[in-house]
Formats: sequence, C-alpha cells, structure tokens
Amino acid sequence: MKMSDGIVPCGHFLDNDSPHNFSKLAREFLDAAKFAHAGFKGIPTWPTYFLVFQSLENFLKAYLLVRGATLDHVKNRVGHRIRDALAEAKAKGLAVQAPKDVEDAVVAMSRDYTARDFQYRSVGEWTLVLPNVAIDYVEAVSKVVNY
Repeated sequence: MKMSDGIVPCGHFLDNDSPHNFSKLAREFLDAAKFAHAGFKGIPTWPTYFLVFQSLENFLKAYLLVRGATLDHVKNRVGHRIRDALAEAKAKGLAVQAPKDVEDAVVAMSRDYTARDFQYRSVGEWTLVLPNVAIDYVEAVSKVVNY
C-alpha cells in the first residue's frame, strides 16, 4: 500500500514497514535525546548523540517509505547511512527549514553515527555539533516528516 500523504486508511493495521511506525519511533528517540540532554545538563555525551541520530535516521526512513521506498531498501540499501538517506530524501522533495551550515555539520557528524562510534568508541577525534543544535535540526526534520 502506498501512502502519499502519510494518513493511515481506516482499519489499516500498522506494521513494521509503516511510515507511521518509523515516525513514531523517531519522535520517541528525539524525546529521549531531549531528556538525556537535560539529564546530562547540556554536556555533550555519546548517549545523547546516539538518540538524536537514531531519531534522524528513523524520520528520514519514514519519509522515504512515504515516497515509495520499500522496507528492504531502507533497511539494507540505506541502512544507518544518514548522509545517503538525507540525499535520497532531498532528491524526493524533502525541504528542511534549517541553516545549511547546521545541516552540513549534522551530516558530517552523522558519519560517526554510521561508524557506530557513539556506541563503541570513547577515544578519538570527531566533528562535533552541540547537542542542542543537533536536536533542533532533527526537530526541524520532524516538522516535515510527521506521519
């Protein structure tokens, strides 16, 4: 079933390939990132970043699913590559109201998310975006991808 406007038809069961499912999880990860950010008193931490970027990944996958991508495509071809997901979403019409330099910085930092550095590394060099800036960017994405 293709959903061009993100509205779930009456009586339709939401399964794992539903854009709504991805969007709902994205919102929960974003809310959790905000709680983590507040709990860590604004100090940049990997758990906060992990939650922010997981949220962004899910929002972008929701957008791609609404635009005709399959679950197999978003899981296996896009995977955790936010840079690729964002490029594909933009090619399909995604327009986020955020400064280009902020988006570029989030995309640069997304490489660390894709590499799983937030989960497995504590020593190294990274391009960092302040957590509140990353949260604000994902919030801007959520305003476009609200299914």
